[in-house]
Amino acid sequence: MSLECRGNGDTSGGARGSGGRVVTSSGHLPSIYSAHVSVTFLLLLLSGFPRVLAVPRSFYVDPNLSTANTCQCRLGYRNGANANSPQLCMGPAESGGRRPCYPLNQNGPSCDPDWRLCTTLQYRGDDTNDGLTINTPFRTVQRCIDALKASDPGSECLLREGEYNCDTPVFIEHLHGTAAQPYVIKAYQKEDVKWVGTKDVTEAPSRVWTWTPANLAGGGAARGHWSIELPADFPDPWQLFVDGDMYVPARWPNARWDDKSMFDETKWANGDESSNFVASTSTPSTMVDSCCGTNAHRVGESLAASGIDATGASAILNIGMQYTYAVPVLSHARGAGAFEYQVSSLQWDMIKNIDHNSKLDTYYLENKLELLDNPTEWFYDMTTRRIHVLTSNWANPNTFTRIQARVCDYAIRGSKSSYVTLKDMQFFGTTVFMAALGSLDDDIRGIRFDSLQFNYPSTQKRMIGVHDWIHPSALYRKDETSYDENVIYNCTFFGSETDPVIRTGGLGLRVENSCFSYCDWTGVNAQTCFPPGIRLDPDPSSADHSLSTRDLSTAACTTKNWGSMAHFLNPSGGGSKTNPLTIKRCTFSNMGQTGGIRVKKNSHVELNHIHTIHGLQGALGASIQGNANNLFEIDERSHTWYPSLCDDENHIDNQAQCQSLNGCTWDGTQCTGYPNPKPLESGGEYPPTLSYTNAYRYGQRLIRNWVHHTRSTRSYKRGVRMGSSGRPCNGRYGDTWPMFGEATENVLWQTSGMAVRGNDHVIQRNTVFGTGEDAGSTAKPYPDLLVENWVDSSEEYSGRCICAATRCTSSPETCCVTGIDTTFEGMNNVIRGNAMEYFKGLAGGGASSTSTSAVDAGFDPATGMNIAPSANSANVLFDELRDPNNWDFRPKSGSNFLAANIGAYDLSDPAEYWIPGCRKYRASTPIPPMDATDVKIDADLMFLPGFEDGSVPAKHYIYIASSSAELDAMTTPTGTLTGEWKNVFAVPADLKCRDKTVYWRVDTEMGTGSVYRGETWTFTYEAWLNEAPNKPPDACTTYTDSNVYALPRGAGEANWEVSTITIPNDYSDTSTHTFQSMKVCVTNLQYNSGLDTIQLRFGTGSESTRAFQNENNSDPPSGSDTTLQDTCFTDTASTSIPSSSGTSPFTGDWLPKSDTINELQADGNLGVAAGGTISLGVKNHASSAAGTPAILTGWSVTLCFTGGDAARAAWQTQDDAYQAAKAADLAGPCYAQAPPPPPSTSPSPPPSPPPSPPPSPPPSPPPSPPPSPPSLPGASPPTPPPPPPSPPPSPPPSPPPSPPPRPPPARRRTRLLPRRRRRRCLQLHRRRRRRRRRRRRVRRRALRHRRQARRYRHRVLRLHRHRARRRRRRRRSLRARRRTPVLPWEIARRRHRVRRVHRHRRRRRRRRARLLHRRRHRHRHPLRRARHRRILLVPRLCSR
Repeated sequence: MSLECRGNGDTSGGARGSGGRVVTSSGHLPSIYSAHVSVTFLLLLLSGFPRVLAVPRSFYVDPNLSTANTCQCRLGYRNGANANSPQLCMGPAESGGRRPCYPLNQNGPSCDPDWRLCTTLQYRGDDTNDGLTINTPFRTVQRCIDALKASDPGSECLLREGEYNCDTPVFIEHLHGTAAQPYVIKAYQKEDVKWVGTKDVTEAPSRVWTWTPANLAGGGAARGHWSIELPADFPDPWQLFVDGDMYVPARWPNARWDDKSMFDETKWANGDESSNFVASTSTPSTMVDSCCGTNAHRVGESLAASGIDATGASAILNIGMQYTYAVPVLSHARGAGAFEYQVSSLQWDMIKNIDHNSKLDTYYLENKLELLDNPTEWFYDMTTRRIHVLTSNWANPNTFTRIQARVCDYAIRGSKSSYVTLKDMQFFGTTVFMAALGSLDDDIRGIRFDSLQFNYPSTQKRMIGVHDWIHPSALYRKDETSYDENVIYNCTFFGSETDPVIRTGGLGLRVENSCFSYCDWTGVNAQTCFPPGIRLDPDPSSADHSLSTRDLSTAACTTKNWGSMAHFLNPSGGGSKTNPLTIKRCTFSNMGQTGGIRVKKNSHVELNHIHTIHGLQGALGASIQGNANNLFEIDERSHTWYPSLCDDENHIDNQAQCQSLNGCTWDGTQCTGYPNPKPLESGGEYPPTLSYTNAYRYGQRLIRNWVHHTRSTRSYKRGVRMGSSGRPCNGRYGDTWPMFGEATENVLWQTSGMAVRGNDHVIQRNTVFGTGEDAGSTAKPYPDLLVENWVDSSEEYSGRCICAATRCTSSPETCCVTGIDTTFEGMNNVIRGNAMEYFKGLAGGGASSTSTSAVDAGFDPATGMNIAPSANSANVLFDELRDPNNWDFRPKSGSNFLAANIGAYDLSDPAEYWIPGCRKYRASTPIPPMDATDVKIDADLMFLPGFEDGSVPAKHYIYIASSSAELDAMTTPTGTLTGEWKNVFAVPADLKCRDKTVYWRVDTEMGTGSVYRGETWTFTYEAWLNEAPNKPPDACTTYTDSNVYALPRGAGEANWEVSTITIPNDYSDTSTHTFQSMKVCVTNLQYNSGLDTIQLRFGTGSESTRAFQNENNSDPPSGSDTTLQDTCFTDTASTSIPSSSGTSPFTGDWLPKSDTINELQADGNLGVAAGGTISLGVKNHASSAAGTPAILTGWSVTLCFTGGDAARAAWQTQDDAYQAAKAADLAGPCYAQAPPPPPSTSPSPPPSPPPSPPPSPPPSPPPSPPPSPPSLPGASPPTPPPPPPSPPPSPPPSPPPSPPPRPPPARRRTRLLPRRRRRRCLQLHRRRRRRRRRRRRVRRRALRHRRQARRYRHRVLRLHRHRARRRRRRRRSLRARRRTPVLPWEIARRRHRVRRVHRHRRRRRRRRARLLHRRRHRHRHPLRRARHRRILLVPRLCSR
């Protein structure tokens, strides 16, 4: 069925009819509207005030079908009816209930009029309408835009809900509003307006999916799959969506979109070192696969073992880490491990400059049928026009709701316009292109993207053979001479493959409160296709709006600019001093590119949240990359000043002008030489005085950004970097390094740190930790904050232009020029208040050492180079901040960071905590983060407040519970925060439990009164063991090896070493600990043949000490000494073990036989510094190797140090407090014991048999052990105590005797009263009985009334609910009928359903009436009256 049959829109200017025809409108305004414009224009001229009567207008567009009935035939056609025809006629029912369909003529039905089942399909909008009311809308958006051109600024085009196809894009040209009154194209009342760049694959009912078996050997797919043939008029697709989710082009190695493994760099194959890259467009290059080589990080089969023939497939090649290109595979043989490829001429300009390193090459293959072997993959064969799909679980695609193929790039294209706003719309499989590529006449200004959602906006067309071009979203302005006022605000970009995500350019672009996620899974660098599909008629009043004036072919793409080298936002222009380029409060998450935001001079980057960057490419740069300034800059736009040069083509372009300058010569084609001495030299041309100051510079200001988890196995890019362009130190010809920048209160973790080049920067109050090492390096980590300079010659901290280096000495006029500080890299920087985890191995700024002088000096290798670095801290960050691992970077109360203003946060307002990133309509970015563990017990709950366009949050309702079900059932919030930025909430004490999971959410109430329910977040508190204070080493520590070793006879010098004990650096602080003594003990050494031939040694590498050696050494041995048991050797003993036979075993302390034991500690560095090892060796001098070996069972080493008493006393105090707090917590509500079970309510046992003689008393049970406290989280459960010994068996005791049964009570006689008294008594009881009956009747009546009232209230409520449901159903039905025509039999079915409901209601009313009648008249029936008679019983009282 066609898209029109579902009520979808067409924006091309006409309805898409049978066979895909496009019928265009005339393009002229209706006569009534033209008359209105003429009269208005005449009145304006007569009045003399042409703008006073300007009135903005609102035009409506409705692309949906009317609710008129039509037939929808899916079972087949007769008489050659076209499946795409929107006008069909249904014939009479045949056998089996099928109804054939017949086509209709344009003038009316052509079938038998007696059928009366056909109606003509109509659209609710019509381009001949005036579009001024909701009941007379236009049908196409293009018609509405044409009407905007004839209306005053401030007019708007209101789009009704529905799908708008982009078979032909909408063109916005020559539409000029004003800054105060822009033209607006938006959704009507925020209805669901969706631009779609796809067509349904199964649009024609005759097209069905068929099963295709596997045929890898024959060039088919590796696995069985489904396929379908596309109609002849269906465009070639390059992207496929199944029920809204993207399918992956068939690829090897496999990766999927649904689990986002496409962003995993380990899903790429590796190139081998033998790969050959040829920098030529005529000679092929070779990629050699290295599945299991030394540089491989992928686990899987090799290309040769895959069994595929990759010839003709697309190869995505990451060459040398920095650049990725898509090329077709020229040749590959099945079973081969290498293939050939060749770059195109369009790719040559950039590829020729790369420094190829084959060790770093990665690639993957896609777009060939043989690669189709993994679910959610697809392939399109352009030759057979068949789509091949491998669905999840091999499900039949005919059962899916919707399968869409992308056939359109851009839904909206615009140029030569100003002050136009696009607002509140969605784009699926298509996007927007607004660009100005030429002169000032071809310009865009004041374009605003407001609240647009881009889902899968752009991707490369490799599936249909296009490898050189990309078609990204664009808001691009080439001219950078004036402020363009273009804005991207509150937009969402998801699933874009192109690099960058959106192509931007101009002067002073603003990108605010926008979210970018899951974009660019290839990092392909290709030419941005600037389509020339702009109207060729320069006259805006031209009536020629036909498609013949537009060129929409990809072959006509113009080469204007390259990609961004793997940056997801790379504006080609910067800003000015008063209008800087601004990127503020944006979120970039799960991006494939290694690089991030790249800005030029005069830029402002604030409150952005960048995280989870996968790094499919590796290159220089950073997640936030600031480029360089020129050395001399002037005017508002910071233009470069440079001296007059003879070869300056902009100033000297003819022979006469060249020869007029002293020192310049004309060589026939150009002017060469210098007109005067070089600048900055004596007598030379000097720049303006303020050109090397901040008078004309805004700088690069990076403020309050979060960057984290951007490090990968292939990427070593910085988190934040102010870098130079890589040119020599010469500001005359281009960039030198950044100047007058600012990096304030940024937080970076799990990155490669922050690097700063240039001079005159302010680097203050940044928090950096978790900095990683270089990719593939085992060296020490990067410093958290690297400020390059012109002095430090170390490779790790050196600048780009050290004054003594060749690079600088070759440019003496612009590098290290005496008197101009801006020519010295790293000069005059202000560095203060930065919190770092690692910096040159220095420490300071914490509670134990408040001084930061050592760290500050590390930033100033040349005295006076920087402006007094101060308050910079290192190596104490985790002790000073509350919980940085869980995103709480506030300083602890009373910490040195708080007192010295160190770090990115303070406590100026405890109720507010700034969180970067884009704000959504409900609260987001929870702190602690989702599913966090080991959260501090004193953690607060924080979040990013919600936001709605035009409204800010007034209140936030906090709900906290111990389970998800309890949280969902809560109706009363745990607490309320009032104010837009109040976002800190303390957890109630009863929920602060160790190792307990907490569930919480935040509901946001906007100023308009609307409340948005938040997501459910969870986190888990840390266990007690994480809080235990670290115990300092005792005065003496023993290190043991308890293994058993067999020592054979005849063991000589070659294998005398038996065991080794590693001694850690427990006493590394030599300022508080001093070595005292060392003791080495042997637990048990036994040799039945005697110890005469045994020699015992201890060694630490070069030194060894003989501890025991019997000088008898007879073979066979003599003597009775056979055992060393608990024998220790120490220098404090009085004697050594005797050489002759003695009494065995030798226990106690003994002197070593030679040398000393203490010298081993000094030689092996045991217990201090990095620690060391000590080995035990045994030699058996018995000449015969046969016989029973000696047995060694364990040995140990004991080290004793003096000092450390103060540390142990402090630890004991902390441990006592810890144990007390733990005991209090265990006794609190978190670990309360379960209540005792309720008493048993079972019935008592039956009577026991007659009593038997009393048995002997049973033995008393053993005392029960005291109850054990609940086990701590993370600890092993305690071992249960052994069961008590069971008593000896005894005969079973007899049951206790039961009391004799009670005799029945004696029957009492009834004494009758006298007659008169009895009569009075009966009368009294009758009156009391009647009174009770009356009271019961009154109570029953009241109860009945209450029940009736309750039933009435419930009936009213049910009626209201029923009416509300009916209204909702009617609204849904109305919307459905607007989208889908109602068929004749559907109307009959609905009428039958309504009649059935009415019959049911009548029967129900009759039943209720009958029941009420029976209740009212139940006492009138004789049988019913008998039931209500009461037998008058004489009370016992009246019978006495």
